[in-house]
Amino acid sequence: MCYAGARIYGFSALAAISPADANGIPAPTAPTRLTRGPAYGRAMPREIRPNAMAWPMYRHDARRTGTASCPISADLKIAWKRSLGGTLTQATVAAGKAYVVDRDAYELHCLDAASGRTLWRRAFPAELDGPPTLHAGRLFIGCRDGTVHCLDPADGELAWRFLAAPLERLTLDRDRLPSVWPVSSSVLAFGGSIYAVAGRNSYVDGGIHVYALDPATGAVRHHRRLEGPQPDAQALRKPVVTERDIKKLPPDSAKRAEAVWAMQAEYATGYNMHGAEADLLVTDGNDLYMTQTKLTPALEPVPLKRIFHTGLTPMGGMHMLANAGFLDETMFHRSYWMYDRS
Repeated sequence: MCYAGARIYGFSALAAISPADANGIPAPTAPTRLTRGPAYGRAMPREIRPNAMAWPMYRHDARRTGTASCPISADLKIAWKRSLGGTLTQATVAAGKAYVVDRDAYELHCLDAASGRTLWRRAFPAELDGPPTLHAGRLFIGCRDGTVHCLDPADGELAWRFLAAPLERLTLDRDRLPSVWPVSSSVLAFGGSIYAVAGRNSYVDGGIHVYALDPATGAVRHHRRLEGPQPDAQALRKPVVTERDIKKLPPDSAKRAEAVWAMQAEYATGYNMHGAEADLLVTDGNDLYMTQTKLTPALEPVPLKRIFHTGLTPMGGMHMLANAGFLDETMFHRSYWMYDRS
């Protein structure tokens, strides 16, 4: 639980300097980042009104509520059953089709929702870690090779592919070859844009890149790089204000207020440090959240201040928060999901 918003997970090999060619990174809006496919510009049917039976993205909606929009029977029966093999993700369902990912084969399956019959399937160059997102008559999915794909839901044809990673560079992870800046599959559809996150942590590989893309064209509407912060030696050596330091001062006193202010200004406390951990984006209906990071829809960072030495930080609106990340599959000690403002 400690430092969960900035912790680097797993067992990693790190270098002290960036690659020599890192200075040659194409600009976020460089035309070379966008590849147009056979379905680019194709008219894709979109529902006139939202279907209450649809489950169009991971945990149903942009708030990640996991709540259906229609009544659910208490008397559930199996309508059909299919064995696809491999390790399957959750499904997204809309317009009579169900979409599910086989993580082992790097494949996206499209099934007929009424019968379970396979309508089409599409292979990807790297792992997919979750279900796709359906929005505006199109299918969107991130790939851990650092790209975002827009597909025609009817046949899986590529409309466009966007390179969200700074460079096409691979690394070794669990005997697989993802990008140094992987993109999680369940991108966020919100406010007429597709939001995707490329990277792992703000402290490595030049940080995390967040994009807002035009659903029809793949054009970049907004981009933000989250890096660091990199403290100097003085900040790292500064004594940490502890709970004991604050509690021993009289309530509502000037000295106690100064101690709280000092705790807020610190780079790190005994349990919390500034920085960003890549995760699925979620919204409260107004702004975007990624663990302990808050962004506007235009991807402007929203300044936040912790109010307690453990890292308790008011973030504004009520939203879903996964302490160790929405896609964390371990039973890490004291990690949990919350629906809260902090």
